Amino acid sequence: MAYPGHPGAGGGYYAGGDGQIDADELQRCLTQSGIAGGYKRFRLSPQAVNSIAKRYSTNGKITFDDYIACCVKLRALTDSFRRRDTAQQGVVNFPYDDVSLSKFVTE
Repeated sequence: MAYPGHPGAGGGYYAGGDGQIDADELQRCLTQSGIAGGYKRFRLSPQAVNSIAKRYSTNGKITFDDYIACCVKLRALTDSFRRRDTAQQGVVNFPYDDVSLSKFVTE
């Protein structure tokens, strides 16, 4: 099964030719994948992309399986955020318990 946005999907989003992506290629892959599900406010800072890449990479490269895990997690987080962003402004307020509990639930 091809996954849109991943280098293995034949999209040519990576330069390495090895079927793996690095932090520089991750942003393009995520944009092409449609991970935001039509949520126009989905933007990741370079710092966020680098943190995500560090979390999901081994020796600076992200494998297909880790890319899929990353996309699943980002999509779940985006969907959760979007439900709270009723005005579609890219900004939400939530209590601290939501943050602390989500950390324990996802690990």
